[in-house]
Amino acid sequence: VGTTNRNFLGKERKDRNVWRDTAAIVNDPDQPPYPRMALLEQAGYGKACGIPFDIRGHRGVVLYYARATADHNQLTELANDLHLRVSADLIGAISANSITSEASLLSKGDRLDKTMRRLRAKLHTILVFSKWFKEPSGEMADDEEAKAGDELSKSPPSKSPPPSFRKKVSQEFLQRMRKTYRQRIVNSVRQKAKLTIEKSRGGACPASAGHALGAERLDLCGGLHYVDVTLQYGLTSAPAAQPRNVIYGFFVSLSVALLVNLFVPVGWIRVPFATALAIATMCKMGIPHPPAGAAAATFASSDKFDGVYFALMLLGTLIAVITAILINNLNDKKQYPTYYAFVGESMKGSIVDALECVLPYFKRRKLEREQERQNELNMSLHYTITEFNRHRSSRFLKGL
Repeated sequence: VGTTNRNFLGKERKDRNVWRDTAAIVNDPDQPPYPRMALLEQAGYGKACGIPFDIRGHRGVVLYYARATADHNQLTELANDLHLRVSADLIGAISANSITSEASLLSKGDRLDKTMRRLRAKLHTILVFSKWFKEPSGEMADDEEAKAGDELSKSPPSKSPPPSFRKKVSQEFLQRMRKTYRQRIVNSVRQKAKLTIEKSRGGACPASAGHALGAERLDLCGGLHYVDVTLQYGLTSAPAAQPRNVIYGFFVSLSVALLVNLFVPVGWIRVPFATALAIATMCKMGIPHPPAGAAAATFASSDKFDGVYFALMLLGTLIAVITAILINNLNDKKQYPTYYAFVGESMKGSIVDALECVLPYFKRRKLEREQERQNELNMSLHYTITEFNRHRSSRFLKGL
């Protein structure tokens, strides 16, 4: 889909709208599986054309389909070409209008929420200050002070009058601040004392050794993922860079490498054997991923790789995939992944059939689908018989 009327050689194109055969797209081995295109081809749409639009920064593509036997010259004539482009702009304008109207409503809602928050804050402040100044301050008038002095002179000394509301608030605030600061200082002193005791005992701290081992494992897993992110950011449309190939590829390759480590001793044959077996397994399952083959070679090179490394590699793979999805889709010219299917159609059908034979919920859903299908068939048959009788009656009346 191009926005200019020049081809990749810089020459003028004869037709601005490029029509492609859907069969060529479906049968291309380098394209990811696209069930909708296959269904369109089966329905008789043999040609497809994508026309871009740009409505004040709102960009997209409108897809047009034609039958396989359509005349190419008629499709690419100037009048039809301009008509399809103007129609694409109209569809883009309608789409942009729906988005901007929704954004306008959301903006109005945000302004209303901000206004209500400010109003609640002002009312809360007024209530707090009114309560503050209505609290008794602990001060007394002159005549009351005189009476209180006479009573105090006659009676034994008692406790001082209660503090004011402001003093209570300030004292409570200072106590909380002192408690927080004191707790932080105490925790810091305890940590330093613990480290000093461990050093005085001699030898390395087990915790520090564990941290060093964990850092080594993370560094190794991160190094293995460098090639992985090259595919996810540089070749976003390649089948080998899709999440299904990435996750399944690493899982299968690392599992094969760990199994080879169990049965094959350390030697020069183990690395190539594990790598070849992992790559062959991935290709047989339809999930080839080149960095997974490198990970299998690395795991087969030493006996120190265990289940912890396996879990860290899978965790790093999931983090890399999630990060690639978030970052790549920030660019409106990229899309990653191009498809989210983790299970093929044939395998999905087998899994559904197995679940329907075991779980009651899926059994009930299967029965409901069969009942709906039977009802549709009955309705269709009833409609067909009704139409047949109506036509027969009309022919009979015409004969009369």
